[in-house]
Amino acid sequence: MKNYTRNAVLALFSCIICGLSFIFIYSEKSNGSGFAIEAPASISIYGDNIVEIKKKSMNEWVAAASSGQMLFYGDSVRTADKSEAVVEFVSKAVVRMNEKTEFYIEPQADTPKKYSLNIVKGELWINTAASSYNFDVKIGKTTISAADSVFDVSKEDQGVSLRVISGDVRISTDSELTVSPGNQIVFNADYGAKLDYFNQTKINSDWMHGDWYSANISKDAQYNEAIAKELSNSIQSSSLNYGLIDSTSFLVSQYLENIKSFLIFSEIKKKELNLSFISKLIDDGIYYLSVDNKQAADDMFGMVLNISKVLPAESLPDFKSVIFDKFNKLKIFTRKYGNLYIARNRVRDLFFGTPIYNVLSPYEKDHLTKTFLFDAVSDLLNPDAQNLILSYFRNLFRSLRSDKKYFEKYLKDNYQVVYSIMLDKPAFYRKDIFALKSELENMLPQKDQNSFVNERVQILKNIKEFVLDERLLPRDALAVTNFINEELKGKDTTAFSSDLEKLQDFTVFLSDRNYTETSIYGDTMSDRYVSYLTSQREKLQLDEFKKSLKLDVKDNKNEISNVDTDRIKKSIVDAFGQYGIKIEEFGDISGENAKYVAIKKAVKDDVIFSAKYNRDSDTVSEIKTEADYEFPFAVRPDKLGSALSTIAYKNEFAAAPVSESADQGLQSSSSSAVEMSAKSLVAEKLNLFGIKVNTAKISVINIITKEFRVSEAEINAEKEKITISFDFKDPFTEVSNIELKTAAGFVKYEDSTSIPLQELVSKMTKFAEKAYYDQLDKELEKSKSSR
Repeated sequence: MKNYTRNAVLALFSCIICGLSFIFIYSEKSNGSGFAIEAPASISIYGDNIVEIKKKSMNEWVAAASSGQMLFYGDSVRTADKSEAVVEFVSKAVVRMNEKTEFYIEPQADTPKKYSLNIVKGELWINTAASSYNFDVKIGKTTISAADSVFDVSKEDQGVSLRVISGDVRISTDSELTVSPGNQIVFNADYGAKLDYFNQTKINSDWMHGDWYSANISKDAQYNEAIAKELSNSIQSSSLNYGLIDSTSFLVSQYLENIKSFLIFSEIKKKELNLSFISKLIDDGIYYLSVDNKQAADDMFGMVLNISKVLPAESLPDFKSVIFDKFNKLKIFTRKYGNLYIARNRVRDLFFGTPIYNVLSPYEKDHLTKTFLFDAVSDLLNPDAQNLILSYFRNLFRSLRSDKKYFEKYLKDNYQVVYSIMLDKPAFYRKDIFALKSELENMLPQKDQNSFVNERVQILKNIKEFVLDERLLPRDALAVTNFINEELKGKDTTAFSSDLEKLQDFTVFLSDRNYTETSIYGDTMSDRYVSYLTSQREKLQLDEFKKSLKLDVKDNKNEISNVDTDRIKKSIVDAFGQYGIKIEEFGDISGENAKYVAIKKAVKDDVIFSAKYNRDSDTVSEIKTEADYEFPFAVRPDKLGSALSTIAYKNEFAAAPVSESADQGLQSSSSSAVEMSAKSLVAEKLNLFGIKVNTAKISVINIITKEFRVSEAEINAEKEKITISFDFKDPFTEVSNIELKTAAGFVKYEDSTSIPLQELVSKMTKFAEKAYYDQLDKELEKSKSSR
């Protein structure tokens, strides 16, 4: 089998060598430079559009002869008012001319396959996504370079506008800058410009909603589809088949060495033979993938890897050119093209997995690395998008090690491209991605690392937006948030202290699973966040109430001997009763100032359950039904109905909706919980002075200014029970607007406008006695007068 295989290879090599000889001899005769002068472009005109051409050797403008007319280096083209045209370059770059636009093709006859144009005025839409080579646009002292990109450039009296639709566009003058996809930059081309990332802004939305933009986006999609289909058909119809070669039996490069004595060509021709063979192996690998023969494709690409490892150093630049040529042809394929998309990525992997990497220029490494980034962005819905981003950073890391000077400048000046692309994409907000990205940036000097603080703060802002819009899972958001906050500890954040302070509440919210992982506090994440903020505000208000009421307690977590537990139980029964919850049996009371109260048996909507109540935070936890079902989070008393309706088997949640009865009798106001707690605190304060009142008899006049109306409070005097009503407000040292309840109705206390709280019992006792005798005197007078 091996002899048969070798004979087949030898016969095949003979054919290849003859073909190479013919090609080489022909290329020598084409011109002194080794290539034939070509027409670099052709023009297409549709309908009544008026387009004129001026040849390099002429001074007069003439109407374009027809659609498809060839354009040569040095030729100029212009469109009239309300006229458009399309110029297609042989490199597959497409230039669409808007009305009143003029440009000329730069004379580049001494450089093969180098295409550039110089815009005089007007607007051009340029698509290089299918182009095999870099494309330049020159304006004054400025050069715009693009590969795999779509961009729009216009020159007007006020300057030049560059809008990048997709891909990687570099602009160079006195300095160099990469403009991000979705961004635009305005500059003066005649005098050059100091290019800086912060000159970039988002593309104007009005322009993106215009006819020019929408028409070109549609035309680009059609053009790319046509090119991809044409190439796909070409691959499946013209590839050679090397399936008889068994790559596991021998190395092709070794076999080539054995037959060198039979070759009469020079060393240059032998090198060409090697490269031609490699080229055809790659073609075959692509072909096999296109027909879904992945095993054969693996054999082909495996042979390329084996041959590349033994190529002499002087062959590597040509090897690089061969692979670039393959990659440029395949780059039009996206994931929807299946195996051909895989083939494109296999060819790209050859750059990073073979010795060719050592001869790549920094810009080539930059460009190839960015293809991972652009692939990820164009396919966000695919899980592999995140792996592509990681590949981007890993290869950038590798590039930085081998070309530190170039890539330090890239990280410092042009890394904003990555931020701009990533910041709007929730799919890339993963800790491992940001960790690798951060590791790259940490290789920069400290002063340059600090320049990334602004982006870190923006990332935190975006996390908040994505979570509330439910475009990012809270657990992923929390991991990234914690990582970034940890990073910021070592940075100068003085300029962003206000922003970071505003984001603190949201960071705490993310870490509270009570809110982020249940629907108890709302169906949407925005509702839950509002509920969380409300809860925090209520806690602050209650803390203020406690301070105002001077209800501070001793620092002894186990001491409850001085606490009126019966009164506490009664207040809990009253508070829970407002939410339709009937407490039938209490358990132990523990903690500082009776902080924790065990509820052994309670009923809500016929559901019997037990729980633990935290008086300080006004939350119920350890909720367990009689059927032994558990709810794993803490909720406020007003949310118990919802919790019980969604409770499921141990450690699971049921999808059952909240029953209508769950909220019957509830106070719908979001402030009801804090008001109830405030009423309890007021009742507790009054009890210290011998005044007892049911919280249901306390009305909140103004929760912000802490004003209350207390009705039918009771004072246990020696002779009788006294009932009074009064106003009670901050600083809670006195009461006013006092009324005494008598048999004949309420009697207003008018001796003074207010009474100190500590004197209320004694004065009301005397006032009640006086009111009693006054009423008795009136009755006697009335009795006498009636006789």
